[in-house]
Amino acid sequence: MLPQRNPSGISSVLLKQAIDGDENAFKTIYNMFSGTLYGICLRYSIDDQEANDIFQEAFVNIYLNLGKFRGEGSFEGWAKTIVIRFCLDHVKKRQPTYFEIDNVSNADSEQLTGIDRLSMNELVKVIQTMPDGYRSIINLYFVEGYNHREIADLLNISEGTSKSQLARAKIILKQKLINKGE
Repeated sequence: MLPQRNPSGISSVLLKQAIDGDENAFKTIYNMFSGTLYGICLRYSIDDQEANDIFQEAFVNIYLNLGKFRGEGSFEGWAKTIVIRFCLDHVKKRQPTYFEIDNVSNADSEQLTGIDRLSMNELVKVIQTMPDGYRSIINLYFVEGYNHREIADLLNISEGTSKSQLARAKIILKQKLINKGE
């Protein structure tokens, strides 16, 4: 009989071995997910060093809390949530600023241009140059797929602030992409 797999493709046997302290099992899990999870850290950080620090802290937390994974949903989703929360905690430590904006003219409907000409690494580097608040909103909305209500809850801001920050972030990102293309 084959080992049971959860939706992320990790076998329940491998997960149980890692929970029981098998270092090789945890190394296998680390190798399966480290690239994806490190990519998340890069998107929220201001540089590679900060991304490394966040990644290490988050993965230690994942290791220490393996036994808390209940198998509801994918292991990868569970691990991503931990990493995102660590990223947001680091952003909060830098005290991002969120501005209340009552009227943002049609900026929310503008399409970003130039992304298709950039490699993923180039796009991440452009996003890393954005202020913390805007970078967080861009990542949470476009990359992680959170809606404005969820973003507001995660960042302790209003839904309106989330929407206005996204609109402003898109304008800034668009300008950075245009400048990069020149």
